[in-house]
Amino acid sequence: MKLCVLNGSPKGNKESITMQYIYYSERLFPKHNFESINIGQILNNMKINDKRFKTIIQQIKSADGIIWCFPIYTTLVPAQLKKFIELLFEQDKNPFQDKYTICLSTSMKFYDMMAHNYMNAVCEDLGLKYVGFYSAHTFDFLEFKYRRKWYTFLDYFLNIIGEQQQITKRYLPIKDREFAYNPEMDSNFKKINNQEKKIVILTDYSNNDTNIAKMIEQFKNCFTEKIIQYNINKENIKGGCLGCLKCGLDNQCVYKDDFCQLFQNIKNSDILVYAGTIKDRFLSSQFKMYFDRCFHNGHTPSMEGMQICFLISGPLSQIANLREWIAAMVELGYANLVDIVTDEYEDSKIIDRLIRNMAKNAVNLNERDYSSPSTFYEVGGYKIFRDMIFGLPGAIFRMDYNFFKEREMFNFPTRDWKGRISRVFLSFLLKSKKIRKKFKSNLPYAMTAAFHKEMNEIDFVNELAQIKQEINV
Repeated sequence: MKLCVLNGSPKGNKESITMQYIYYSERLFPKHNFESINIGQILNNMKINDKRFKTIIQQIKSADGIIWCFPIYTTLVPAQLKKFIELLFEQDKNPFQDKYTICLSTSMKFYDMMAHNYMNAVCEDLGLKYVGFYSAHTFDFLEFKYRRKWYTFLDYFLNIIGEQQQITKRYLPIKDREFAYNPEMDSNFKKINNQEKKIVILTDYSNNDTNIAKMIEQFKNCFTEKIIQYNINKENIKGGCLGCLKCGLDNQCVYKDDFCQLFQNIKNSDILVYAGTIKDRFLSSQFKMYFDRCFHNGHTPSMEGMQICFLISGPLSQIANLREWIAAMVELGYANLVDIVTDEYEDSKIIDRLIRNMAKNAVNLNERDYSSPSTFYEVGGYKIFRDMIFGLPGAIFRMDYNFFKEREMFNFPTRDWKGRISRVFLSFLLKSKKIRKKFKSNLPYAMTAAFHKEMNEIDFVNELAQIKQEINV
């Protein structure tokens, strides 16, 4: 059986941790032919010549099964592999139709499910029979129990191909709509004074007549002063993240281009607007390249205190994974998500009002220094980072370690001595049936006792005055 391995790692085959599973498989399944293609390395500058691309397509066509093999970069596949996927959707004839496929990834288990949700949906869109995924922790391969698990999964995949089993689908096809957005000026709308605000728009459009370009102009027209705009396609960015980790020591990228300066220009914004068009089931590979290159900032927030807005052209409501990715990305950046305005409403007047409201609300929330309470996206994400940075990787990601230490983020529960002693003492008392019975009857009140006490002690007049003073109302 011939298996085509599409390696999305920009490190190539030999230096890719993920590819070690493939080399291992070649030894355990000698009757099968594993043909690996260095997609990530070939498209490192986000380009590929036609001849090379056609050769890859022929290799795919001749395969019995496809294995997508990639590290997870900023919760998705690397930008280089994303670009390859975009090129596949541009083909007149689909080389993947009805072929069986699986995905293999390695990561620190940081939002790995988002990458696999994306790949599952994309594979189905390409006509592939998606069997499943194997998400390995970066160092799992070093232990026999995980190598055994990978062997079992791959053997399961090969059996399904051999039996030509019917495969269930998880995602509905995207329904594309044709709608031309035509913005109008509202003579009754009072433009917002942004004289003391740094508002930045980051986009990637290449055609001024597109919906996203018009949505950006409508947003700009909401303000009295000029808005700063950067277009990823016009910036000197030489390629996608290489995954070399050399930035961990000093937050300096090995590329000699203008990305780091662009990052710094954006980092100090009051309001940041991401404006792009959906390609397949994410934003463009150019946007993904930007997000991947932000890794030079390490595992620390890059948008702290900002108000974040999104202008999106495309079927966002049909792609729950992308909406969730946006929410997580903003929270992990210690920023606040103001709103996401899309052109899905197919009514220019409604879109106009939504854009104006988002502009007004962004300034309002910025002046009040508001950020929404954290959810699992931030809390869970930074616990994974905390545990990683506290260990050996903290020596490599030195800037991360310093940041976590300064912010007192190494807050392991083992250091909560008061809580641990209280737990031991209460556990001992609850061994008594009499005490346990009384404890159960008082438990509902005990849970809220401290809250009732605090509520009774609040001076509401003074507290309201203090709140208004602090948020400048």
